[in-house]
Amino acid sequence: MTRKLFRPGGPLNIQDLGADQFRASITLPRDEDGRLGRECPDESCSPGSFKVKLGTGITGGQTVAYCPYCRHEQAPDQFATREQQRYAKDLVMREAQRGVDDMVRDAFGLGSSGRRKLGGGLISMEISLKSTPLPYVRPPVEDEVRRDVVCPRCGLDHTVFGLAT
Repeated sequence: MTRKLFRPGGPLNIQDLGADQFRASITLPRDEDGRLGRECPDESCSPGSFKVKLGTGITGGQTVAYCPYCRHEQAPDQFATREQQRYAKDLVMREAQRGVDDMVRDAFGLGSSGRRKLGGGLISMEISLKSTPLPYVRPPVEDEVRRDVVCPRCGLDHTVFGLAT
């Protein structure tokens, strides 16, 4: 049996798309008010960080999102923060490490103990695998923002630093 790097399902709800492609679903943590950190994709935007309360504003078929500071427009999924991107990559790398360990166990026929003894007569050999513990994945660190705003046009509930349009 050939094991794949990622097992379907699990905490990341991994789906095998074929041709060595996978899809993972990662839930990003929200603050105590239910807001999710966002970051303007325009590098020149300052301060660029804001938060939105998902499910407010345009809730269906939204193809464009806007930065509340510079009005930069892009697809909503392009406003992820660098911290959120790091967090997602770390979660996937942890699952990959688990998958590699499982593939090595299968390749050498190692049981749950991580050991296998070959031979037993004059010549014998023991194979063992000592896996490193899976790393802790630190949740994204978001800046504290100061002002709650509800857009009078679309109803989006968001939080910004100082003034925003």
